[in-house]
Amino acid sequence: MKTSIAVLLVASLAVKALPGSTLAQSPAALAEGDAARLASMWDGHYDNANLVSLQDRGAVPEKGWEVRRLKIFKRVDLPAFGKHVTYVEQYQGEPPTSLFRQRIYAHRADAATGEIVTDIYSFRGDEAEIVVGADNDPSKLAGFTPATMDKIPDACAIRWQVHGDGFVGVQDPAQCRYTPVGFTEPVRVGDRIVLTPTMMTTTTRITRDDGALASGNELGLPDQSFKGRTFTCFVIAGNPAIERGYERFDNLFIHDQGGEFNVTTTHTPPKEFRVWMLNLFSRSATGRSTLMLFVEGVNGGLERTGAFAATDAPRIAVSAPGIEANCTAAK
Repeated sequence: MKTSIAVLLVASLAVKALPGSTLAQSPAALAEGDAARLASMWDGHYDNANLVSLQDRGAVPEKGWEVRRLKIFKRVDLPAFGKHVTYVEQYQGEPPTSLFRQRIYAHRADAATGEIVTDIYSFRGDEAEIVVGADNDPSKLAGFTPATMDKIPDACAIRWQVHGDGFVGVQDPAQCRYTPVGFTEPVRVGDRIVLTPTMMTTTTRITRDDGALASGNELGLPDQSFKGRTFTCFVIAGNPAIERGYERFDNLFIHDQGGEFNVTTTHTPPKEFRVWMLNLFSRSATGRSTLMLFVEGVNGGLERTGAFAATDAPRIAVSAPGIEANCTAAK
């Protein structure tokens, strides 16, 4: 029996020392791998359309309502910032078309703590306008380096730890104090970000030195955004000026968290249609989550018409007089 225990102990120690195994890696090496996983997981479109669509139904007092926001995170290759870099573009409004933030996030491992640190860079002057759409055309970011951008103070970097199959990131208001664009005096910025493979929850509070809230949810409620699934669509719209009687629009992209696009026919007078999609997640045990696709006339002429499918449906289509929209999920 003693010999068996000794053999097992030696075998156990050998396993712990296997080169390249997780157990043998240093905290810094583990954090480096986690930084890569964070950048990859964060890549995508996040929209709080689900939250906004339900908050006016009496569950949340009006002073705790969130505005509609679309947040785009795109992993990009910018070696000057490090190995793991994200371009950030965020919009708000209904629909969310008003651009309110653009950033470069550089994720790195902290060798001392084993945490992931996200350093934040902002664009200078008119440069922000030049790079709009860099999530679709990363070449717009060519030439940018840390030296050509403004770095948010190091004390305001987001510090991440692994949490289950996701991450929790924090900006500490006790440490993060500076004057952001749009403010006339220094403020304290606090944030807690919970990122999972399917959603992102942020609890942001910007306060003055006296503790008064300068920006953030008045009730301290988190803003919840689901990661959108991308679809490619084609639309067929009636057009009597064309011999075959209809006009086709291809390669139209949309996401299932409130994404939308418009198409306009080329005949006179033209007809404009709005197409939008929402994967509505039920918050009740008896409710049913549903993928929805709608079409409607922008200036009248066609009332909203919809189609409904399972939340994980690979394809959804809607047909109405004078128009058909057909969307297939990206693989």
